[in-house]
Amino acid sequence: MKIKIINLNMWLGGQHTWDNIINYLQEEEPDIIFLQEVNNSVKKNLPPYLTSYISLQEKLGLPYFEYENQFNIKIEDDYVPRGLAIFSKFPLSNKSVVWLYGDAVTDVEDIPEFIPTFPRNLLHCQVLANDTYYNLMTLQGVWAHDGQETEGQRQMAQKIFDYIKDKENIILGGDFNVNENTRSIKLIEQKLVNIFKGERETSFNMTRKNKSGYAEAVVDFILTSPNIKVVDHYSSDKDVSDHHSQVVIIEV
Repeated sequence: MKIKIINLNMWLGGQHTWDNIINYLQEEEPDIIFLQEVNNSVKKNLPPYLTSYISLQEKLGLPYFEYENQFNIKIEDDYVPRGLAIFSKFPLSNKSVVWLYGDAVTDVEDIPEFIPTFPRNLLHCQVLANDTYYNLMTLQGVWAHDGQETEGQRQMAQKIFDYIKDKENIILGGDFNVNENTRSIKLIEQKLVNIFKGERETSFNMTRKNKSGYAEAVVDFILTSPNIKVVDHYSSDKDVSDHHSQVVIIEV
């Protein structure tokens, strides 16, 4: 049996690319999706990007899903929950959360100097496929100006490593907000295989970015335990976000 996994930073819940995201995911028909920047307002009569977690449930047809809030971000005159989500064809169980920066949800404002201090966490669930349990994990990491690796990111990487070091059958996808070939990513690679290692110049959609530094930044990854058989992988250039998505197909 083959399982298709997609990783995608939705970019503000899909504010600028909502229809593109839906069309893309429906065309790809993934079995598992890791999502970051998922908005989760439960108020009525809002545009779908503000209720992206609920709206995706209606659009994707995947029966199992979990969400974890990272922070409440100010949008106009309201604070909207924003976090991580996993959607799955298979039942999700044993949800857990690891705080990577901070230890609780807080209210934040989208001001550049404040972004490195936003709370960050990792969402972990298990699925049973072909008589084997797989550990699914997604995260959005500590952000830093100009793609620089910071002490906060190195501490984040250590927390990730400490959490995964004794686990098997891991599939970890996310926007780590720290570049490939840094100490942070190399630490995680001691345990997991970086499926796209060295293949990309950037993981950003440069049609949506106006700063040249993004053209040399690779921050979005899917990593797996070495025993997991990856039969195909590709990075999509579809205009679904300011990030590219990653697709991995495994055989179980």
